[in-house]
Amino acid sequence: MNLWQSFLLGLIQGLTEFLPVSSSGHLTLFGAFLNVSGGEGDHYRFFVVMTHFGTLLAILAYYRKDLLEMIMAVFRWIGGGFRPRAEDRPTLNLVGIIILGTIPAVLIGLTLDDLLERLFTEPLPAAIFMSVTGFILLTTRWTGNRVDRKELGVRNGVMIGLAQAFAILPGISRSGSTIAMGLAAGLKRDEAARFAFLLAIPALLGAAIFDIAKIESLAMVDWATIAVGTLTALLSGYFALVWLIRLLARDSFWKFSWYCWTASLIGILVIVFRG
Repeated sequence: MNLWQSFLLGLIQGLTEFLPVSSSGHLTLFGAFLNVSGGEGDHYRFFVVMTHFGTLLAILAYYRKDLLEMIMAVFRWIGGGFRPRAEDRPTLNLVGIIILGTIPAVLIGLTLDDLLERLFTEPLPAAIFMSVTGFILLTTRWTGNRVDRKELGVRNGVMIGLAQAFAILPGISRSGSTIAMGLAAGLKRDEAARFAFLLAIPALLGAAIFDIAKIESLAMVDWATIAVGTLTALLSGYFALVWLIRLLARDSFWKFSWYCWTASLIGILVIVFRG
């Protein structure tokens, strides 16, 4: 992998992690087309982990006030003998719902690790599943305009967590699935996006730790390409996140379904004709 390829893949990861078009699907497809995903072993695995870490930093930067509020509420809860203050209860409830919503992804990731490993090395499943993402996004054309809005609760949090677990499959967008489920559950658009991305934090962090543990050696890692890919993913991811929130407010979220179907068709055709 050269610096240009690392920049391109970092840019793809940053944009597609937050835009509802599946970062895993794009990385799998472009990694295969650039001939860098199959033959570089631990280096490419570590590269993917670090670009995901870059987008994680983008979430931390964007939602820094919410995260600081949650951290302080937890510390006050612990310091108060595990008796929550009245003003901290909503924040602590959010922390608890995030923990519950993370459990499905953890169980699926650990149970189906070998199957997922094989899926992520083949571009065809990613291309096919991207079309599924398109249909998921299309549902937000109607659910995004509901008037009977509900508050985030344990049931909705677990449902969104199940959607995140489903998005472990390559080609299924994490942001698309979780926000679509949040809208289907009746959440406001900004609340659905906020919870979806806060929920992504432990999932991305846990996946990074899990994948790094499987890396046998970093002796052959090209740190220059790692740095370029990670920084590119961080910067492009932050701006993509800002853009997505604005698009969601304008009810343009569902229009990404056309992109997913087009990318899926092109990917399948290229794979078929290239053998």
